[in-house]
Amino acid sequence: PVRTVTQFTKLIQPDAAIYHNGAVIHHMDNIVEKTSISPVEARKVLVDMGNIDPDMPLSVEINDTLYANFDVSVYWKNIPVVTTDFSDLPDLPVDKIIAGVSCHKQIDAISKLLPSHLYAEISENKLALVMHKDATKHKAVKSVADKCGIDLHEIVAFGDDYNDVDMLQECGIGVAVTDAIEQTKNAADDLCDISDRDGVA
Repeated sequence: PVRTVTQFTKLIQPDAAIYHNGAVIHHMDNIVEKTSISPVEARKVLVDMGNIDPDMPLSVEINDTLYANFDVSVYWKNIPVVTTDFSDLPDLPVDKIIAGVSCHKQIDAISKLLPSHLYAEISENKLALVMHKDATKHKAVKSVADKCGIDLHEIVAFGDDYNDVDMLQECGIGVAVTDAIEQTKNAADDLCDISDRDGVA
């Protein structure tokens, strides 16, 4: 999320920054691209996911604010959150829906209830991320590259999780950190040190 890296973007001042798996892009010229889920659809998805498991931990990201129906410290430490049952969500596009899951079967169940323009992807083997199908890291990197006049083959991309695979495959050089999941390492052209040392993720 934007709020977690603001101190770094202020220091580095990048030409662009990509957030929420590609759902939000901030360009240097202050243009913001968003590929979001409509508030009506987001509410329906949240209800349907709750029907799969009434105790499922659910949260959404809206305009750099996290709304959740559970104690988020289970997954993220020191993160500001608005606790809600989602009945009072602002009527704004949702960047990402996040669900706590315990197995891939839950991901499959979530995927089956989604309309064709949304998708669910597992992250860190414990979270289901629901996003618009055009919100991917690969597509966001391509959007930034096109705006900057750079070919994808001139780009080095780093990653560690499922949502990095297509980006690593499509960019010129894909690099996985050594502690990445196997699928990501298999998609990479090279490996670097783990993310807690010299690695980038």
